[in-house]
Amino acid sequence: MKSSVRWSASLAAAVFAVGTAFGALITLQLKKKKRKRKRTATEHLWEIVSNSFTGALIHAGDRLGLFDLLYKHNPATPKKLADETGWSERWLTELLSQMAAAGICSYNGTNHTFALLPDYADLLRDPDQAPESIAGMFQFLLPLVNRSAAVVQSVQTGIGVSYDWENEQVSLAMDRKNRNWFYHHMMDKVIVPTRVPSTNEPLVQMLERGVNAADVGCGCGASTVALAKRFPKSQFYAYESSPSSLQVLQQRIVDYNLTNVTVCDVAVRRLGDGPNPTSSSSDEDNTFSFVYAHDVIHDMPHPREFF
Repeated sequence: MKSSVRWSASLAAAVFAVGTAFGALITLQLKKKKRKRKRTATEHLWEIVSNSFTGALIHAGDRLGLFDLLYKHNPATPKKLADETGWSERWLTELLSQMAAAGICSYNGTNHTFALLPDYADLLRDPDQAPESIAGMFQFLLPLVNRSAAVVQSVQTGIGVSYDWENEQVSLAMDRKNRNWFYHHMMDKVIVPTRVPSTNEPLVQMLERGVNAADVGCGCGASTVALAKRFPKSQFYAYESSPSSLQVLQQRIVDYNLTNVTVCDVAVRRLGDGPNPTSSSSDEDNTFSFVYAHDVIHDMPHPREFF
């Protein structure tokens, strides 16, 4: 049993090493070739393979908190990072070497230090610490690759793949990708500049006055929470199909003590039902004055039926 475990660990280490070395080699070779002439189709496809390796390792670094750690010390040797964290110096070297080959880190061969390049620092740090971060995008990679069989089946049958297929990883990745934008940019870039088409009233003014509003495809509710906190007089109805996302939203409602949010599972409640499904369809109070949908309509199998 012990030898089997050791063999498995060795195999995993070998795969990791081959992946990083292979990705680094392809990246460097393609950089050299691209300077001389237009890339061929073969080179283009190898570049895609290389980027896939790099993306997977960025995901690993993100999960470890490596980029925040490196940003804290910038520059640092793998040994220094290993001493602080208890991680493997060997595999930290492999990870950082691939980041250097990809142009995300710099490497100083004299003192064996790596430094996270300034242009990438705020893009790869924890989104809760760096509002411009897109680190959450890399959290999608492995769940999407793991769903490849389901994607094939979807193309064959026309039946889509739910966000919660097999686990909640995609829902959580979507939330991590989007929530810093909702918390830091949504108000200034969307809500504040918008005016109500029929009256030319500023949307902010209408929401501050208090209306019924719907957040369609709210996910884990970062957008709903941001809106509900900013406009306490308005009532927000959060529509979502993912059970795992709805659980996160329910907890956030409790954590933020929000009394103006209603969670709506689209399996049993449609937008067309209005804020109060038991009301008459002609009841003016059973309408939404504002409907917000971010990065969701294209994911709906039958959007017209929902709206």
